[in-house]
Parts: sequence; structure tokens; C-alpha cells
Amino acid sequence: MSSSTIIRCVFLVIFIPLVFGQQSLQFGRESFPIDSKTLKCTTFTFPKPFTSSDVHVHITIHNALIHEAAVGWVEEVTQTGFTGCVVASGPGISTRQLSADWMAFEGSPPGTQTGRIQFPLFTTGTRCWLHRFTKDWVAMTTTPSGWNEAPENNALDMLNTGSPPAKFNYGFCQNVSFAERFFKPPCIITTVAHQYKPLVPLSISPSENALTEWTEAVSREGFSVCVKDIQALDAPHTPVTIQFIALGQLDPCNDVNCPFYATCKPKSATMYECLCDLYCPTFEDNLCSAQGITYNNECEYKKAICLSKKHVGISHPGSCKPFIVQRGFASLDMSSDEMKCSDISYNASNFYSLQPVHVLLTINHGGQTNGLVHDAVNTWVENVGEGAFTACAMKSGRLEHEGPLPPDYGLASVDWVAFQGSPRGGLVGVELIENWWEGTTCKLVALPPSWLAFEYLPRKTFAEFESVYFPNGKAPVDSNNHAFCQNVTFKVNYMKKPTVMISATHNSSVVGLLPDYNSITSWIEV
Repeated sequence: MSSSTIIRCVFLVIFIPLVFGQQSLQFGRESFPIDSKTLKCTTFTFPKPFTSSDVHVHITIHNALIHEAAVGWVEEVTQTGFTGCVVASGPGISTRQLSADWMAFEGSPPGTQTGRIQFPLFTTGTRCWLHRFTKDWVAMTTTPSGWNEAPENNALDMLNTGSPPAKFNYGFCQNVSFAERFFKPPCIITTVAHQYKPLVPLSISPSENALTEWTEAVSREGFSVCVKDIQALDAPHTPVTIQFIALGQLDPCNDVNCPFYATCKPKSATMYECLCDLYCPTFEDNLCSAQGITYNNECEYKKAICLSKKHVGISHPGSCKPFIVQRGFASLDMSSDEMKCSDISYNASNFYSLQPVHVLLTINHGGQTNGLVHDAVNTWVENVGEGAFTACAMKSGRLEHEGPLPPDYGLASVDWVAFQGSPRGGLVGVELIENWWEGTTCKLVALPPSWLAFEYLPRKTFAEFESVYFPNGKAPVDSNNHAFCQNVTFKVNYMKKPTVMISATHNSSVVGLLPDYNSITSWIEV
């Protein structure tokens, strides 16, 4: 059965004007593990048997984020349950997981109209046979007050302009946000509605435009709904309206404001409790409280308020103690080594004990007279301890040179900054790099690189800063050793050689390579 055959089946089976309303409402979700067969049926049992034989069942297929059309319908509806069936399309059927959200009620709920339509003829593919079946429908203007577990119903307009995008597997998909968060992902019942206007040139007749819709990524906050038709990709596609109802219980924490920075946590669908958030990030964005206590970041401050149940104001951003920083540089001879490490000492007496010290490095080839651009070098620190750390550098460039190199080509210095805490307006932290590649070998190594971010520059700490834009729109030239280089002039003249820290930033969202495929190394020349 082809995918277009399946969609023709959808048009006849899925069109449900959407609505609801009666206290006998029942709903749920069942899974359809799809094997090698595209048709799958399973038995659904109602939590409570209905008292009447006039039972109506509506079903919507929930897909597993692969944007493939699927058709669902019900058979053998009784007072105790029904049979639900699904036909899947597209590749990967043997590993596909579908589920069906269903809704059932009996009779005609107050304020609604219900009915059944019988289709006398059903065709699919190249085979035709007579098959009489019925279609249940229900219509309403408002949700009856007795349906407490149907808190949201709405309609979504999908314009479906242009060609269906490939990212949605050549269908149209749109995200829907709930008005309020649910306690658990709700069951979603949908119906696609299409208005045919014969006098409008691009309006498509229902007989020539079978439609199918399904849901994806149902969460407590919303879901995605997708639509496919049988029109050619470059042909006009009709606008449709998706009517939906969300069945479930709302989060009891909606509209709850807990005191003392506590967070509302639901215990059940009807009960909640206010709890302190005990897990905070490790980065340092210090805050000094009115009591003279330095908190690592805002989360730690709020946690202390929550646990003590006592409000304490903030005196100022930054630590209550002075920000401590040391800088310097150390020589590094890489003339005969591809990787070199050197132990560097600093004055530990200036730092607070029992608090971590952060170190940042930048490789600096300044002071050489050969005029050559060097190979890319990566730097990192190891064994940061009281009064000392190890600075390491590794050549990662192409190492392609014609002719002999000058004697001082391998000489370099490492500019370093050691600091403790975070300065006012600064943000300091250590991040865990979970994946690290070297050469052709992959190994998981935990490396905690230090980082530092500023919203504005603390002048007592640093003299100046600047951003240098590298468009890199052309191939790098041979004279720069296949690297991109730019000259930077300081804003003032310094009495001594300053320590310079640099860091490369890259935005992959603006026509750029993903970070996974675009390693960047930066360094300083003369």
C-alpha cells in the first residue's frame, strides 16, 4: 500500500467536527508497536463500563517525531471497550512506535449534538469493494461544566503556504502551546477541517484532496500537529483548521507563588508542596548580602533564604571580599617538542584559603624578529594548587614549512591570569567537557576549563578590552601559514608589556559550521 493510498484512507476515516461534553467522559492512550505489517489493531478497555450501548469513540494518532502520516480508526465499539486500528506509512516501520489518544462518551451530552454518518463505498489503491461503515461525530459550542478533565479546547489555523518543507518530511507541522500547564502530558483529540470554496480558483475540492492529521511531541506545555494532503509538492495546498481538545488534569502548581524563593512541586494531580531548590550551578556570580555573607551565585543566595525562611537583602553584586587577581607570563620552548608543559608559581599568600583558584592561558609569540606566522597552538592548565599550576601547550597546526626555520621560531610565552571568585559584573565558572577527540582516537575525558564573562569591564581589574571581527570570507594565505591574522593596536601606551587574554567566539546559527565540525584556535603573534 503506497503512502498516497493511506492518505486517501485518512480522508474518509478522520474527518471529525470536534467537541464534547458529558460527565460520562473517559479517555486514555495506548501504544501501537509497529512491526513488519503496516496494519495494526489492538483492543482498548474502558476503565469503567458504560451503562448504555450508545457509545461514541474518537481517536487521534500520536506519532514518534518522524513526520510520517498514519491513519487510525475504531471498530467493534461496545460498552466495555473497542478495537483501535492504525495504518502506518513511510520507511522504518519495523522500529516505529505509535500511540492512539482516545475519547469515549455515551449518548448526547447536554449542550451538544452527536450522530453517525454511514459511508456506502470505500476504495483504496487499485482495489474496490463494497464496505459499509459509520462515522461518529459530535459538535458543541462550549465544554460542559461537568467535564473537569477537558480543561482546554481550541482551534488552530494552518495556512500551509508554499511547498511542504523537507524537515517535516514534506508535510506541514505547527507547534501549539497550552493556556495552562498540565500535570501529565494530556490526551489530544484533533480534527482537521477544510472549507471548500468553488468560486475561489485555488480552492481544492474534498474529492481531490484527502487530508490526514496527527500529533507529535505531546508534553505538559503543548504539542505539535502535522497535516499531509495528496497534492503535488509544488502545487497549491489548502489552508486548514485544526480543532483540538486536551484531556487531562492541570498542574496544581499553576498560579501558585511559594514564599522565600521556594519552588512549587506537584505531589499529585490535586496536591502540591513548596520545596527549596538544593541543586545550584557551580559558576561564580558572587553576591554580597546585607549580612556580609558572600554567595556563589543567585541560586545559592535564594537557597539560603529558602532554608532559613528569612529574607536578607543584597548589599551589592560581587564578593564581600576584594577580588584577587595575579598575572604574569612564562617562557615556553617548543622548538623540538609538539607538546610542552611547564610549572608556574604564583604568590599564594594573596589568595583566600579553601577557595578554588581559576587560571586562564593564552599563547604569545610576541617579541620575535623572524616575522613568520606560527602554527596553531592549544593551551590548557593542569594541577592548579596552592601557589603553583602546570601550563601545557600543544601544536595543532599543519606543521608545513619550506626551508629551515629560524632559531627562535619555537620560542613562545604563556600569558596567564590567576584569580579567585568573580569580580563585580563578572561571571566565572568551570564547565565539564564530556567529549574530547585527539587525532583518530576518541576518549571520554573530564576536563574542567575555566571561563570568565563580563557584562561591563571592571577597570580596577583590567585595563582595556576589545572585540575583533574576523570575516574569514576568503581562503587563508600562505604568508600567514594558512591562518587568519589581524593587527590590534592598544588604546594607550603601557609602561610594561601587558598580559593579554584572548578567546574566540563563533556563532553557528548565522550561515556557519556546527561547532562539532569547526574547531577554532586563537593565539597572539608579535
